[in-house]
Amino acid sequence: MAREPETHASAARSTAMAAFDGGDIQAGMDQLSADVRRFTAAGDARQAAMACARLGWAFETFSGNRAAARVWFHRAARLLEDEPACVEQGWVALAGVGCDVDDPHELLRRAELALDRARRFGDVDLEAKALADGGLAQVQAGNLVGGMSMLDEAVALWCGPADDQEAAC
Repeated sequence: MAREPETHASAARSTAMAAFDGGDIQAGMDQLSADVRRFTAAGDARQAAMACARLGWAFETFSGNRAAARVWFHRAARLLEDEPACVEQGWVALAGVGCDVDDPHELLRRAELALDRARRFGDVDLEAKALADGGLAQVQAGNLVGGMSMLDEAVALWCGPADDQEAAC
């Protein structure tokens, strides 16, 4: 029985993350590289973009190679250019670490796109990331009150039961 694309993508992501968690960075990066090729060959631009974004994250996180990370982030965004609005566009927009974006206006633009996708598609984790990065951008641009408000909301989402339907009132 063939797996549904999302289930297959989730299994691939789990394999890469398990390798990273186990300290085998190269195996995790190899898995993500294979995922990029496999999803691209299958015509699944969204999952290919997510694999690219994760590979960029791995370069940034484990080797500190921001130049290589940016290439993978750029490829992820390019893969989604012709896709209709989707949650993956939000995740790709904020794939890197917000503190590594030099221009607060660019970070805010990305955060606003991600916030739109998060709310449109009901992704609370993406909403929290978008609020955090948007808050950072606002603070960097001098809007302390608005930025801190966004950061507070992000923390509330991360610390609260917002995405736990059984715990929510």
